[in-house]
Amino acid sequence: MKKIFTILFTLVSLISFSQSTTLVISQVYGGGGNSGAPYNADFVELHNVSSVSQSTSGLSVQYASSSATGTWTGVFALPTANIPAGGYFLIRMSTIGTNGVALPTPDAEPSAGNEIAMSSTNGRVALVNGVTALSGCPTTNVIDLVGFGSSVCFETAATPALSNTTAALRNNNGCTDTDNNSSDFTVAAPAPRNSSSTASVCGASSPTLSATALTAFGGVCINTTAGPNSFTITGTSLNTTNVTVGALNGFTYSTSAAGTYTTSLSLTQPGGSFTQEIFVKFTPTAVQTYDGDIAVGGGGATSINVAASGSGINAPALTTGAASNITQVSATLAGTITSEGCSAVTAYGIEYSTTAGFPNGTGTPVASTNISGGNFSSNITGLTAATTYYYHAYATNTQGTGYGTEKSFTTSTASTPGMVISQVYGGGGNSSATYNQDFVELFNRSTATIDISGWSVQYASATGPGGAGDWAVTTIPASTTVAPGKYFLIALATGATGGALPTPDLTNTAVNMSGSAGKVALVNNAVALNGTTACSSATVVDVIGYGSTATCSETSPFITTGIDNTKSIFRKMNGCTDDNNNSTDFEILAVSPRNSASAANVCGAASPVLTATALTAFGNVCINTTAGPNSFTITGTNLTAADVTVAALAGFTYSTTSGGTYTTTLNITQPGGSFTQEVFVKFTPTAVQSYNGDIAVGGGGATSINVAAAGAGINISVTTGASSAVTSNSATLAGTATTTCAAITAYGIEYSTTNNFPNGSGTQVPSTNINGSGNYTSDVTGLTAATTYYYKA
Repeated sequence: MKKIFTILFTLVSLISFSQSTTLVISQVYGGGGNSGAPYNADFVELHNVSSVSQSTSGLSVQYASSSATGTWTGVFALPTANIPAGGYFLIRMSTIGTNGVALPTPDAEPSAGNEIAMSSTNGRVALVNGVTALSGCPTTNVIDLVGFGSSVCFETAATPALSNTTAALRNNNGCTDTDNNSSDFTVAAPAPRNSSSTASVCGASSPTLSATALTAFGGVCINTTAGPNSFTITGTSLNTTNVTVGALNGFTYSTSAAGTYTTSLSLTQPGGSFTQEIFVKFTPTAVQTYDGDIAVGGGGATSINVAASGSGINAPALTTGAASNITQVSATLAGTITSEGCSAVTAYGIEYSTTAGFPNGTGTPVASTNISGGNFSSNITGLTAATTYYYHAYATNTQGTGYGTEKSFTTSTASTPGMVISQVYGGGGNSSATYNQDFVELFNRSTATIDISGWSVQYASATGPGGAGDWAVTTIPASTTVAPGKYFLIALATGATGGALPTPDLTNTAVNMSGSAGKVALVNNAVALNGTTACSSATVVDVIGYGSTATCSETSPFITTGIDNTKSIFRKMNGCTDDNNNSTDFEILAVSPRNSASAANVCGAASPVLTATALTAFGNVCINTTAGPNSFTITGTNLTAADVTVAALAGFTYSTTSGGTYTTTLNITQPGGSFTQEVFVKFTPTAVQSYNGDIAVGGGGATSINVAAAGAGINISVTTGASSAVTSNSATLAGTATTTCAAITAYGIEYSTTNNFPNGSGTQVPSTNINGSGNYTSDVTGLTAATTYYYKA
């Protein structure tokens, strides 16, 4: 209902009350029935904060506007009732309006014509020992008083103003009472409680449930039953609601080891303390993992999870181990049999191929005979140098052959060099270039100083040259050494665009490199390479071929998709990664040349790591509105200088400041090393559905992580009810319509003689009799006798 009120400015009276030890006002709501209101009537809620029952005999609830002068305008003498310890008592104050749902059944309500309409924003409510109307800001006979909004009567300070959608709720379920309305109450969505609501005894311990661990079942043959194992539930300060054990696929429960086992349990208990051992059996029906959580709840306590673990097995189960002792032509490959399955293993070993993702059973098998404690290995020989191989473990029993997951390794080309090419930039001086010179950067990834005197860095185009001596040579002068973890910068051809490089350690402006495709070699002398055999030359310490057309590379060329004149080709991990495979050893990043004066980067230091705090769930949000921002904080350690990225997730947008521009993705520049950034998130659902998912966070050289995001779009809910009063030509048809997002403007029944008729294509019969619970009916007439009709709300 609409409320009209006047704000009067007057002298504030300072009132002192003693804390109530019996009854308090625990909730005040004055927006009932107004536009957008969740409930159709104003209400006041009382709470018994004592440990014994309290009577309402002789008490009244009184209301006045925010003005401090004159007699209070609303007095409601409470009927005699007993409120148990921790119990609630709900009083409907106003007439029932047209907006909002009905209150839970009130424990008291004024007679017709004696309702008390409260302001939705500013006012005062008192619980009084007596029924005589109060005057001004009294203290005598006042058991409790709440001033809200601009009221000048209050305990210490008033609560913030209320609204059609908010109430004043006493904190801690109605138990907090420090005689300060401002701090004792929180303004939030109304949540009326009546005498049927669960009591909240002040000072009592909260109900809690705990459980011991359930021993894992491990691998169990399918279509057999293992167990019972068991766990014990313990409850304290529980109410009398049943304790429940939820279903989990593959598991059944009983309260005795030899009892009947069911997929769930509902255990009666008297409240207070509770202990029950739960016996669990495991019956897998498929070869898969059955790991999950058994939900235990009830007794008024927060639900807990008991971890259950087991898997269905048949053929042997294996894991594929690491590759070791890798040479140009051989390797040792490991495996582990984690379960023999349902019969003894008769053969085991390693299967390998040069094809990634090769089907089980199609590779080259190499049997093993050295199993110990489930672990075994196979020595693979006759391999090709500088080649990537894929492999998995296998084991066979009478039920079949099981396989581990695929792994890979690459045979070596030569001893891994300590000195490597760590960065190549061929866009220097070009349009939009960051720097005005091309360069090659070298790096010492070893733990000892390396003398590179008389060595050379050599360049050739991607597809040439064809003859001996055609590579462009830059000779490194005598007495040149590079300390462990240090860089050496060689500046090459100069152009018109871009800034100057950091001071180069060596310059040769005669060498002009391509930014997108070419070959660069580090050679242990100054003799020009033969273009046709450069990669296999014994004098080559390191080489990179970049671009898909490069004819010389380690394993395969690095593909330069996305490169431009602001980016260069970086060896990963600041130069430390060297698996003799250009395609995987390098990445594209913003150009960042390093010289001998740059900080050392000793390989073997801690790896880049990203972590993130949790993002608070958004819950239910009306579609086509925006909630938030909530936020999470990204923390990085030992990062490279690559951007940290926040990936798109439908329904969510991000910003690095609460009031900033929100976008569907973020690219956050950072200097490397340590990094912290709070990311603000907004949620804008456009459909009635769940938007739960993971926000991928990556970059900085670290493994990507996921931040869980949760929210759902909601809107109006319509339910078709039953038919009644059916005659030969008429019927009464029911429906229910509820919403928390916007007022309902039209409702009724739509019918047709066609089964599954499309929405909106039938005959619509509006209704006007919706009640506070959203229920309504439409009277349909003019029907044909002995005819089947289909209808929907």
